[in-house]
Amino acid sequence: MKKTALVLISLIFSTLVFAQIKYTNQENDFSVTFPKTPEYSAKESGDDGKIVLTHYYIAMSENRVLYTVSMTVNSAGGRLFDDTDLQPFMSNTAEGFFQALDVKPTPLKNIKSGKIKGQEYSGNNDKYSIIYRVFVNSDKLFQVIIMGVSQDPPKKVAKTFFKSFKIL
Repeated sequence: MKKTALVLISLIFSTLVFAQIKYTNQENDFSVTFPKTPEYSAKESGDDGKIVLTHYYIAMSENRVLYTVSMTVNSAGGRLFDDTDLQPFMSNTAEGFFQALDVKPTPLKNIKSGKIKGQEYSGNNDKYSIIYRVFVNSDKLFQVIIMGVSQDPPKKVAKTFFKSFKIL
């Protein structure tokens, strides 16, 4: 009886601690598994006459790890980029992200989400430990980020989060 109770308590605890929410954004552009339902916000910005809209999906875990997916689209509809080489654009986007947080990123690692090419970087300082991925096609820019506040994101959790991210 005690053994059964202990197993049941352990099962309930592990379910609560590792609860995951499979999330697909309203426009059906991507899916990802967050630790809890993400909060949504959006911001419009622009330069050179092009206005873009960035959608933010953010969830903070109980252990102060921030999970973020941002998706940037052309506000007027249509293509965000022409068909030129997008690798330098992804590198510049990552560089700007890390500079804003005063974190020196590792050299890029080429990755994919399905058929969409991307880049991965990581880095840390005394405030943040970050794993960052960026994907871009002609229509959308995706940034997928795990950021530990004063700690490293758990490797197993980070792997699960990134593996779950799919561009639809």
